[in-house]
Amino acid sequence: INITTWSARLVRYLDEVAPGRLQEAEQRFNANIEILQFPGGELAGTNMSRLMAGDSTHDIWNMENPQFWNLALQGALLPTNDFLGEEYYAGLHPLHQQMAARWAFQGNNYYVGSAPAAYTAPWLLTYNKDIVEADGLDDPFELWQAGEWNWESWERLIRQATRDTTGDGEIDQVGFRLGSHSLPHMLPTNGAPVVVEENGRMVFNWNSEAAIYALNKSHEWRSAGWWVDDGDVTTDQALFTPRQGWSIENDAIDYDGYTYALVPYPQGPHADPDRHMTSWWAELGFALPANAERPADLVEVIDFLFPAEEFDGYLDRQIQNMVLDRNSYEAVQWAYNNMLVHVVTLGAWIGNSEYYEAAVEAIHEGGAASLMGAVAPSTQALLDDVFGQ
Repeated sequence: INITTWSARLVRYLDEVAPGRLQEAEQRFNANIEILQFPGGELAGTNMSRLMAGDSTHDIWNMENPQFWNLALQGALLPTNDFLGEEYYAGLHPLHQQMAARWAFQGNNYYVGSAPAAYTAPWLLTYNKDIVEADGLDDPFELWQAGEWNWESWERLIRQATRDTTGDGEIDQVGFRLGSHSLPHMLPTNGAPVVVEENGRMVFNWNSEAAIYALNKSHEWRSAGWWVDDGDVTTDQALFTPRQGWSIENDAIDYDGYTYALVPYPQGPHADPDRHMTSWWAELGFALPANAERPADLVEVIDFLFPAEEFDGYLDRQIQNMVLDRNSYEAVQWAYNNMLVHVVTLGAWIGNSEYYEAAVEAIHEGGAASLMGAVAPSTQALLDDVFGQ
């Protein structure tokens, strides 16, 4: 049995959480089990080559979103509908249930197992507690806890935090620091995912009222100087800096000389209050190749190595490694159990990122309605082709 992956997390998990389990699995299932790590950019091609050569009959593939869609669209993955039912997916952690829902395609399920690296995937919002205290700002955690964490309070804070702290006439502290490649990540928090399902049809959504509003507000915040690119200031000069789980975990060990805390993203005025959507850069998990032999047994192997019931405790320990205070622990626990998975980069689905480039341009230059209206027809045509609708 070969488990292909791009990540060292699988080996790290077995070494740290379950030493000896791999050897126990080999005896239990009478199999040799190898974990093979490949560069992320080569993983989909490597898996496809193994499939074409007939070498993948006993493979388990650990992938991120781009590799999954690359292979799913080529028919290289095995649907689980015939041997895994709703009860199996109901037994997964809510985080994995979200991932599994995002890997459903044309009526088929593909997701299996409980990937230990899943906690590293989401973006969470870190904020600088030193700035909050020094400037006498409302604490974002307290706003969230009071049900007042929305774009109105967010805008007030990023405006108040942006100022000249040295008196030299230059702005040296800002409200929000984010890389240009991630600019459209605020759209889902206003209830504007890239694609929505309407009457069984996948529909491009970044030309909707909610998306245009989010793009225009993002342009407004950047034009005012409250939101800058990550190269313009350091993390200790920004009130808010979004980061992925793995980055936050690293910072908890060696952060940049300031005290940070964590809070979920604020929700925009168009967001459904019962559907807390946030930006996720990656979705990841396990799937099986189309030529898998004894697939139910392969799932049993992966579930033995990485049990669903173990993930809650594992996630709890990782969150403890990420946070510096009890409030952040509470906020991150809530986020992992309640945030809806969303990926804004669909290039792997449709083979085109024109819609994303138009959104970035709208945030930089304005004119969201015309820009998104111009790319909507071609993007929708690609979606129709991919989903056969």
